[in-house]
Amino acid sequence: MICESASRVARRTYEGLSIERELEKVEVPLFAANEPITISGSRAQRILQRRINQSVAEYEDPVTDRARML
Repeated sequence: MICESASRVARRTYEGLSIERELEKVEVPLFAANEPITISGSRAQRILQRRINQSVAEYEDPVTDRARML
């Protein structure tokens, strides 16, 4: 499955990880257009980039921003 970015799958890291794990269970790889797409070799760079993107998306989430202000 290819998505635009990991932040489009889920804005919260926990939810994104849950979706990734469910896809892994049924052997469906998840790729994001804004990440290195590799089929063989180490996934480390792709996973690191995804976690950074997810962290930024969660930080910039308007719902989370409102909760921080309260």
